Parts: sequence; structure tokens; C-alpha cells
Amino acid sequence: MPRFLVAGPIFMDIIPNGFSGFPDKGTERYVESISFSPGGQAIVAAVLALLGEGVELAASRGDDEAGAFLEGELARLGVGRRYLRVSEGATAASLVFAYGGDRSFLTAARRDAGLAGFTAGAVAEACSDGVDRVHVDIELLRDPAVRRACAAARAGGASISVSVGYEEAARWDELSWEIVAGVDTLFLNESEAAMICGEGDVERCLALLRRRTALPVLTLGGEGCASIDEGGGSFRAAARPARAVNACGAGDSFAAAFICGLGRGLGRREAAALAVEVGALAVESPGSVPGGVSPALFDTARGRAAARTGGSR
Repeated sequence: MPRFLVAGPIFMDIIPNGFSGFPDKGTERYVESISFSPGGQAIVAAVLALLGEGVELAASRGDDEAGAFLEGELARLGVGRRYLRVSEGATAASLVFAYGGDRSFLTAARRDAGLAGFTAGAVAEACSDGVDRVHVDIELLRDPAVRRACAAARAGGASISVSVGYEEAARWDELSWEIVAGVDTLFLNESEAAMICGEGDVERCLALLRRRTALPVLTLGGEGCASIDEGGGSFRAAARPARAVNACGAGDSFAAAFICGLGRGLGRREAAALAVEVGALAVESPGSVPGGVSPALFDTARGRAAARTGGSR
């Protein structure tokens, strides 16, 4: 039986591997290869499935060839599609340019006016069927129906998690604070935390965020992550050295592994050790969904947790 529901926009990620810069006007440049990979919330669902979890994806795809390909990839990866909505129009797609240790995007988003109501119904139905962990796109939580559905799920014992992206951080407002007050785990990177908190120091960001949400988790790129342990102290989990190929999907992969670890009964430090390992696999992979992810990583995380985490600060 699925334990996880992942809800939010999904994309066809198109990634030129070996990209080093844009060609001058009227010229051509070559890359090593081009990857086609599930993107957006599909990454979270895929990593959960690869880690051995039962997971359903509540999302919308178009009735085009890209959507059919994307659904086929989700099926291959073991993601449940009970709540995958197929409707007229093009599937959302992103051209991902990864170079210089970061990435940029050209995106054709999907407009599905009924997605919020559909998502609210999916959350309610899935949780009544036994799903106890929901990872939902923070933009969807701006819709009152989705917030009510997640609040009801949480009141019934489900754990709710969200990830913040650059656009959400840039327009942070009082509704954003209201949203994160009603979730159990909040994921964001160091730059997004600085934008939200008006503060560049990681420890001070954590202190501010923990007053407004249950569990903030900050990703720190090649430095790993920082969060709060069960005793209320902050800690860091160091990342292992990784040869960065493509940073696209690393944050979503990290979040999936962290909530999976918590769902399996790992402590927060162990969950962080699992998450930084999966994050390293993500940046080493040419596609948005990392290779090398399997349930065997749980043993790796348990074995390395003590060595990879610092003491409380």
C-alpha cells in the first residue's frame, strides 16, 4: 500500500549534457548528449519509489507524446499514477542548462485551472486510504482547498512536507508564513533561506525558521545540509565529495530521501545522512532523477551518520 503522496507540477526535463555555454547567434555548438527525464515533483516521487517506498503522484500531464513518454518513465520507475490527471494540451517542459556549478531553465509551464481542486480531493482520498506522508508543492498550498485538505490530513496523523523554490522565496509574504506554519518539514536552500529571513547566517536562519515551522531543513550545496535534531539543537550533515555533472533535481532528490528516512523511523541526523548521499548521486547524474538510488542506501546512511554530522551548536 502506498505510504506517500506527492502532489504538484511535473515536467519533461530536457538536459543538454556537457553544455558549456550558449552559441553565438547564427552558429552551432555541440554537446555530449541530451537527456529526457521526469522533472518537478515527479523527481520526488521517483526517488521515493527507487528507495523502495509505495508512492502515488497527484499531478497533471498533457495528452501529447511528451506526456505519454513521461508517464511511461514514471511507470518504469515504480511511481503510482492513480492521481495522474490527463487533460487536453501540452505537457509542461523545461530546457535545463547546467554549467558552472549551477543551472538555469527555459520552461513552458502547464496551465491546468482545475489542478488545485483535483489535488485537494487526491489528498483527502489518499489519506483516507492509508497514505500517511504528503509532499506538496508550496504554490498549490496557496489555494484554500488544498490547505484545508492538508490540514485535515495532518490532524488525522499524516505528515506534510514542502519545498521552497527561488520564485516562492522571492515573493515571500504572510500567506507563505501561514502555509509553513501548517507543515511538518520545510526544505529550502541557503540562498532561499537568506531571501526569506533577510539574514545570510545559516544558524540564525534556522533559529528564525524554527519559530515559524516545525522542522526547517537547509541544503548547503557541496557543504551538505543543516537542520534541527530531536533535542532542539542545530546540526550539519556534511556532503561527500561529488563530481558535479548536473545540479537539476538535487534539491528534490534530497527532500525525497529525507522524508523517506523519517518515514522509515530514522532519526533526523540519519535521515540527513541518507539525504546528502542521494543529493550527491543527483549532482553526479546526467538526468533529473539520480542513478544509483536503492534501498541499500539506508545501511550506508546509518553507517556514515555519525561521521558526517557535527555536534549540536
